[in-house]
Amino acid sequence: MSSRKKAEAQQLQIELTCDDDWTNACRRPGLLVVDVYSDWCGPCSSMTGHLRRIKLELGDEYLTLASAKADKIEALTKFRGKAEPTWVFLGSGKPMTVIHGADGPQLLNTIRRLLKVEVAALKGRGEREVVLLDSLIKPEEVLEPDEDLDDVEGEMHNLDDSEENSEVEEPLMQQGVLFILPHIISQDKAETFLSNVVAAGFEIVGHVQEELNQEELHDLLFPPEPEKDEEEDEEKEEDLTKEDEAGEAPGGDASSSGEDNNSGKATEAGEEDDKEGDGSGEKTSEGDAEADTQDDLHHWEEELSHGPLYMLLLKVEEGCVMTAWHHVLGPHDLEKARADEPDSLVAQFGEEDHVVPAWLPRGRQLHERLATRFFPPPPDASLPRLLLLPDTDHHQVLEKMGVGGVRVLAHTQATLQQEALQNVPSLASSQQLMNTVGSLVLAVVVTGEGTEECVAEFSPLHLTQDTGSAQAEVELFFPDLLAAQDQQDEPQTQMQLEQNKGSDGE
Repeated sequence: MSSRKKAEAQQLQIELTCDDDWTNACRRPGLLVVDVYSDWCGPCSSMTGHLRRIKLELGDEYLTLASAKADKIEALTKFRGKAEPTWVFLGSGKPMTVIHGADGPQLLNTIRRLLKVEVAALKGRGEREVVLLDSLIKPEEVLEPDEDLDDVEGEMHNLDDSEENSEVEEPLMQQGVLFILPHIISQDKAETFLSNVVAAGFEIVGHVQEELNQEELHDLLFPPEPEKDEEEDEEKEEDLTKEDEAGEAPGGDASSSGEDNNSGKATEAGEEDDKEGDGSGEKTSEGDAEADTQDDLHHWEEELSHGPLYMLLLKVEEGCVMTAWHHVLGPHDLEKARADEPDSLVAQFGEEDHVVPAWLPRGRQLHERLATRFFPPPPDASLPRLLLLPDTDHHQVLEKMGVGGVRVLAHTQATLQQEALQNVPSLASSQQLMNTVGSLVLAVVVTGEGTEECVAEFSPLHLTQDTGSAQAEVELFFPDLLAAQDQQDEPQTQMQLEQNKGSDGE
């Protein structure tokens, strides 16, 4: 841990290194949250950011954050040698619960809930739930430090294990697309809802609002299957015919072999079907939640069809975004949520007709499809991008962009044609462009950092938003530009491009 991080952690947490420290801390009135660690692995440094957020948000006189070295404290003997971060919660010295793992949102929510319980108990307005300290231990997670790290054979064995695990385990999903239900938007609760999401430890990487018709929404959740290649089908039929003509294979029963093969193919087909579409056959990396089923997706399709869609791209620093989301969401029963978890999002924003205020899909493939659709990666600043402006003074625009550091590769006047726009999906999806079909525009190809800021004052009709669509957009207005780009240094008009093409032909 760096010296800066060490100093920051000490400010956030008191350090308990002996029995007297532990006894004195347990005498404090209020909620004591302890990061219990063993000397060989150290405290959980990855949670420093979450602890800072907790201190800033709550800052309660009845809240104490601490780290405790289990090797030096008798009461924590059975916590020694643990394999993952362990957070023990005590109310005025009495054990209440435990969290295993570095889960920031869960830690924050548990502190909020138990702090209210503890303050109420101190003021005689309620009772805290007390458990035995030993009951908070996970025996199966206790490990002893490897004393044979210098042994070559042991090192190779550990390496083999890590390589095997890396092939089997998928990386945790730390980002996901969240749909805020239309009733939250229509009731002007969006700002309050977003504040709660941020306070729960999520980072909002992006947000967008769109209105999709029923067909677009359905295709988004249930993408049509790709058309099969007729040539591939014919080749497969020929192969099957040859196998049938070959009859019984030597050394085995042809019929039983065929059944086995067909069974295997059916199984593979079933697995592929599970992976297609909504990802219903997929589980999260942590295995704690199955992907949304077809029925679930139809339910959410209905929920989302009552108004404009508002999407957030959420990110968590540690763990799985889906696991963190379900921690802060709360029970899907409105009465239970309000009674048992009043701070949950369901309790605060749920209604009888719409219990869950927002939806985070659980299928990895669906998340990837949604992120590609609503939050495409930003374009590479070094690649040519298409800029469309209302017809205006060319010289003034080009001069201002040059001063702003934008490099202009080509420019021309053009009339927007509906048929041409429809050949490029990224342009056809722009309602603003479709509304200006038939009008004269200034088409410019630009590159460079800060392009968005520079051209904003010109009220652009369009600017390429992702690298994947850049080439098709540029080639629609400047079909020969990209081929000639490496040989040209100065910006060219379309007329110059045509002249160059003619001279090459001679």
